[in-house]
Amino acid sequence: MVSHGNDYEARLVAAQHSKNINNKVTRGHSCTQCSRRKVKCDGKRPCSSCLKGSRAAHCHSARPATLTRVREARITEQALLDRLRHYESLLTANDIPFPEHVADYSDLAMTEPGTPASKTDDGHIIIQRGHPRFVDNTIWNPLSDELDDEYTSYGDDDEIIDGQVWGPATPENLIFNQWSPAVGELNHPGPTIPQILKLWQVFIDNFNPLIKLLHAPTVQATIHEAVAGDGSLNKSSKALWSSIYLCAVTTLTDEECITQMDEPKGTLLTRFAAMTQHALQQAEFLKATNPVTLQALTLFLLASRRRMDGQSLWLLTGLASRLAKAMGLHREQSLKQLQPFEAEIRRRLWWQIVIMDSRSGQLLGASSDASFHETADTKLPANISDSDLSPFMREALTSHEGPTEMLFCTIRCEIGQCMLRLRTCTVPPIPEKQQQVIDLCEKKLDSLLKHCDQSIPLYLMSVFLGRSAICQMRFSALQANENANSPATKDRIFHLALQILEYDSLTISHPSLQGFLWHVRYSFPFQCLIFVLTDLLNRTQPGDQLQLQRAWNVISRAYEDHPELIKDVKNPLYVALGNLAVKAWHRCCEGEAQTAPLASPGLLKSSAISTLQLQRSTRAPNNAAQSDALTQPTAVEDGGGSWSEGHDDGPLRTMDFSQFLAGDLAVPWAPIEDGW
Repeated sequence: MVSHGNDYEARLVAAQHSKNINNKVTRGHSCTQCSRRKVKCDGKRPCSSCLKGSRAAHCHSARPATLTRVREARITEQALLDRLRHYESLLTANDIPFPEHVADYSDLAMTEPGTPASKTDDGHIIIQRGHPRFVDNTIWNPLSDELDDEYTSYGDDDEIIDGQVWGPATPENLIFNQWSPAVGELNHPGPTIPQILKLWQVFIDNFNPLIKLLHAPTVQATIHEAVAGDGSLNKSSKALWSSIYLCAVTTLTDEECITQMDEPKGTLLTRFAAMTQHALQQAEFLKATNPVTLQALTLFLLASRRRMDGQSLWLLTGLASRLAKAMGLHREQSLKQLQPFEAEIRRRLWWQIVIMDSRSGQLLGASSDASFHETADTKLPANISDSDLSPFMREALTSHEGPTEMLFCTIRCEIGQCMLRLRTCTVPPIPEKQQQVIDLCEKKLDSLLKHCDQSIPLYLMSVFLGRSAICQMRFSALQANENANSPATKDRIFHLALQILEYDSLTISHPSLQGFLWHVRYSFPFQCLIFVLTDLLNRTQPGDQLQLQRAWNVISRAYEDHPELIKDVKNPLYVALGNLAVKAWHRCCEGEAQTAPLASPGLLKSSAISTLQLQRSTRAPNNAAQSDALTQPTAVEDGGGSWSEGHDDGPLRTMDFSQFLAGDLAVPWAPIEDGW
């Protein structure tokens, strides 16, 4: 009777409990019994199922699944670590080497060419014309202490450097379509037929060999349309021809422009820059899908590098790179879908934009954009002459091993690829690995240059580029070495920096390379000059007198070869460099005075240092100490000429080139950052 009553009461409680159960049972509330039997659980404790089955005493909540998964993950991770340790012990026991650390992809961030990968820098803020600006690369970082607002501008803020070159056609007008009908072709009939033919020949001789953006035979086939001037040229071709005129004039001296074009160079540059901007706007270059329009824009930027301010150039170059990506120039797979001729022309265009973007950012003080390279896989352009290419070809040609019309561009691209490998091959850098990369690049360049006829200007230019670039990469590797601050290593770097600056001077002064000076002057090895000046400034001992004399002779020659370093007083890089040069000169004079009388004829004959001192002394007349320091005796009357516009084309120095041209590419460890 009692047992019957107890059973009845249990069934009654269970029935009453079931009425109160919410049919919406959430996950994760099952007890251990229901979970094991895989039946629905109401989440109560004890649950109805356990009450019915007389399992109330065993009705417990299951452990949360999340905790179980975490515990299982920890167990799996621990097991994996145990296995790795076991395998490593086996490798060690059998004397098999293995890396102790493998950097992840984020560690391989791109850095500036020549940046020691182990020496990170967060950049600096400099003051330019009263406003802060961020710089972050190996050219600007050492100069951060040399820039102060007092010397960053010698004129009014509204003054435009080389303004007579641009006239009303400014970089802003190119983007915002603020065109004035009072300038450019709307106010001038354009070049005459003889001028067009002459400008095309100048472009082919001076500009095209170092750039090779165009397939000359194809463009030349449209010259009769350009000469006709009857509107038969489409808008893209019209922009291309305008940029060709501008590029050609850029390579000429003022005297050559007057002789060959009957007008001053400044007038021609202003006109053709305006014509090109207007033609690009008419071609709607911001919407361009035609590579001809992008070729015109790229040529315009190349011709404007020395007359456009650094930030505008860098931003417009970034615009060109975005247009190139929109056309698919950065992806090899997209190029393979085109005809071989079209694909090859696009490869040339892409790599020229890559090189231009790298250099413009370098001079501005911007670090390299890693995404610019990480998302691109376009192959290097083939080392073949234009005569080997045809719009009707069906199969791609393989690169030649010897010299071709593309030799100079091929070397630049090989150097660029090698520099990218140097940045990412090892983190932190391992000298042996870097040396392997450099040796491989040197071997490639040697195979390209060993059969060059150096009586041909393009091939001689390529030889100078190849040899100085190998020095640049070795210089960068030495600077990244953990022993870079040792006296022996610093002496080697110092010697190599001087050697590279001498390469630059040799290139500028060689008679057969005068047509290429438009490129050489823009490719000055700033990092080498900065290193030499910094080393001279920080020396505690004067050092070898002959080495000091050689160093200051090289510095003076660099300023003579590149007078814009003194004349352009609004360029903050040039101003900072000048400040550093004056300080280094003063320090060397103090060191010599303490040890022996100053007896360096090269120092006393430098009008460059005298001019730099004069600029700074006139800006700070109230600073007596500085004025005394800046007025050290110099033989100004024995200088290398005045710093007028005509200085660029002064008499060439007689120099011995044999030591730089003999033998193969093997040279001592040496530097140059600006090899592209």
